[in-house]
Amino acid sequence: MVLSNVTFIKSGASREDWIIDNTKEIVLLGRSNVGKSTFINTLTGQSNLAKVSSHPGKTRLLNFFDVAGKYRIVDAPGYGYAGASKKEVGRFGLMVSDYLSNRENLAGALFLLDSRRIPNGDDLNIFDILNENKTPFVIIATKYDKLNQSERARLDRNIRGELGLPETVEIVHTTNTNRLWVNKIITKLNELIK
Repeated sequence: MVLSNVTFIKSGASREDWIIDNTKEIVLLGRSNVGKSTFINTLTGQSNLAKVSSHPGKTRLLNFFDVAGKYRIVDAPGYGYAGASKKEVGRFGLMVSDYLSNRENLAGALFLLDSRRIPNGDDLNIFDILNENKTPFVIIATKYDKLNQSERARLDRNIRGELGLPETVEIVHTTNTNRLWVNKIITKLNELIK
């Protein structure tokens, strides 16, 4: 199962570029190199819908994708990219913060965390913004198949500890070998846009 009928609509650098309508949106958040483009392509079963690059930090704009005319997924620029200038980092931060705080269409967020890294200050800042704005979210741990057994055993505990998540909040793990997570994400998306 994949998320079908997903098409790219447009990119935007500021609220002047946002689409003006009442369609609900789910924003995709995560640090640079967390695998957002691969996530979108796997979720939709399209190998080239989102540009995948070996160099992190390629997404510089908000990218809007239509999902079967029902809602949109908005891919936000990855944060924490060391190769970006301070000016770029500041611009990205303002753009994403403005979107998260002021976008009336925003129905929820898919918050991607790299399984190989403990959430850092940038992750915590995004998490705080989501909570301050009462934005529903789904935590997704990417690259889970790159962990060994002991690392997998510690993963959820580390994420919960850093973010202060209760045991009741599910963490979805993504892998390249087992695509059952795609079904979980589709279910979560349907819950967010209700």
